[in-house]
Amino acid sequence: MEKGKSITTLAIYLRNLRTILNRALDSELITRKNYPFGKGKYIIPTGRNVKKALTIDQIRAIKEFYTVPGSLSDRAKDFFLFSYLSNGINFKDIARLKNENIKGDQIHFVRAKTIRTRRDYTPIKTSLRAETLAIIEKWRSPNRSPKAFLFPILSEGLTPKEETAKIQDFTKRINTKLKEIGEELKLPLKLTSYVARHSFSSIAINQAGAPIEYISEALGHTSLNTTRNYIDSFEDKRIKQITDSLL
Repeated sequence: MEKGKSITTLAIYLRNLRTILNRALDSELITRKNYPFGKGKYIIPTGRNVKKALTIDQIRAIKEFYTVPGSLSDRAKDFFLFSYLSNGINFKDIARLKNENIKGDQIHFVRAKTIRTRRDYTPIKTSLRAETLAIIEKWRSPNRSPKAFLFPILSEGLTPKEETAKIQDFTKRINTKLKEIGEELKLPLKLTSYVARHSFSSIAINQAGAPIEYISEALGHTSLNTTRNYIDSFEDKRIKQITDSLL
């Protein structure tokens, strides 16, 4: 392993390599004999599962945190909450949302990652709460045509490279302000856009008792093992509730 690279980083690189080799295998460019992964072969290491989820009280503290209306901090807080309340939608997919993705009292969308890696897919559906609608109305683009972007993050006619740069810049700016908000609130972890996704899955299963199959579908995962990586261990209170209900 290259010096300075963690087990988690190594695992990310190797999973990407495995995806490429899987496609080569499907296209019969390589044989199963030459495939290095699987039973009796190389096992990709699993990185340490660092806690990335907040409690519902901590989410509420973020919601109540004062930010100057219209400021970048205000925008960061709102988009964090939008992500959390919308099945943990990641910021790339937020940027790609269009007006046509709003279907009545729901948002229907397909992850950019899913479009890129799968031929068949089912749209993810998330209900629109009053708070989510308020965030949309506050930050949405003035163009209300169905094909127009919901938020003024991207614009039509961008090349893939330009789109990627815009999304990375948007996410970086948001994360800078989220970090400041997290420090002000003395949260136990670095507050980033990704924490919203992990918090949604953890709170949904621990507080609402949602089945892992629902969480997996809501996150757009193809494997329950991927979903399990998002979910923190059951809280002690929840474990006690389950145990107490057995008799």
